[in-house]
Amino acid sequence: GHVAAAEHAIHRGVESPEQVAGVVDTQVHAHRLHRLVVDLLWKAGAQPFSLAPSSCLTAAAGRAGEAGAAPMLGALRLRLLPVVFGDVVMDSDWGASICSTEEVFEALIAALSAAGIGVERVLWLGETDGVYGADGKTIATVDDGNREAALSGAGGAGASAADDVTGGMRLRLETACRLADRGVPSWIGNGLVPGRLSDLLLGRKVPGTLVVASSC
Repeated sequence: GHVAAAEHAIHRGVESPEQVAGVVDTQVHAHRLHRLVVDLLWKAGAQPFSLAPSSCLTAAAGRAGEAGAAPMLGALRLRLLPVVFGDVVMDSDWGASICSTEEVFEALIAALSAAGIGVERVLWLGETDGVYGADGKTIATVDDGNREAALSGAGGAGASAADDVTGGMRLRLETACRLADRGVPSWIGNGLVPGRLSDLLLGRKVPGTLVVASSC
């Protein structure tokens, strides 16, 4: 989805008829990847429930608005596993824009909080061993003392090899800091390592960056 979005510059809004086809192209790629994830979760024994951001939230000038929490709340009541993703959404100012997974999470956490449902933590799995410092090593913890330094280095070399149009590691860390301000800690680490997610869910200590709830 990022490659298609960059090719058509959809992340900056829709200003020409040619970009309308880019909206479709970008969404097709994003939804195709989402479908693969949902199918694999189903085959693994989970009970996934697909939630497309384009159907439950809109944006204004590239910023996600309030999310409709009813579909997720209904899925949770049935003990289903809601699965969301970065998507193309309708935008009141730009026509359409990219809503990153980070923005989706932030909007949904706010909506769940308003409904009286707390979020214990957020696990961000990417392709790096957490957030790297200026020395190229993983920053184990982000708190009040090193937040600004961590943010300054988050967009540097080695942050991500992906063609990310939404902000990459810096956006992820900024979002994690805002969530920390809401009392929700985050862990950022490497999703390419087999077993890493299960280790995290089972409470085992693994390499990565912890953004503590008191940091922002």
